[in-house]
Amino acid sequence: MPQSEMEALLQLQKETIESLRQLVESQRLTIEQMAKSHEEQTAQLNQTIANLNETVEYLKKKLFSSSSEKTKKGEFPRQMNLFNEAEAAADPSAPEPTLKEAVSGYNRQPGKPKASREEILAGLPVIEVPCTVPEGDRNCPYCNTPI
Repeated sequence: MPQSEMEALLQLQKETIESLRQLVESQRLTIEQMAKSHEEQTAQLNQTIANLNETVEYLKKKLFSSSSEKTKKGEFPRQMNLFNEAEAAADPSAPEPTLKEAVSGYNRQPGKPKASREEILAGLPVIEVPCTVPEGDRNCPYCNTPI
């Protein structure tokens, strides 16, 4: 082989090797970018899952836990007792009023006795209407059992 062909072949091999190196480098960068993007997306999805789980737990507690308007005494120490003025001013040694004393302005009137069914229907006339079914129609048309 002549020298010039050898040099041309060598030059072609060097160019091919260089282009392959550039291709490998560009693919490596692309893979790194995709891996970084995948990690960011995974972190974002994990955060979304954690937020949704927290919301579900909160809603479960709100829906299924015991519900009462009573609060613990130490829960809000600075909040004033808005509805306890009467209890605070009342004498604890005073006797409790009876039901008659508490509701003294109203007495219920006794109601009229209710009439029984016989008393209500006593004045109505009773008419008996006989209903006879022909002998041929006294059996079920489907299963032929007597009715």
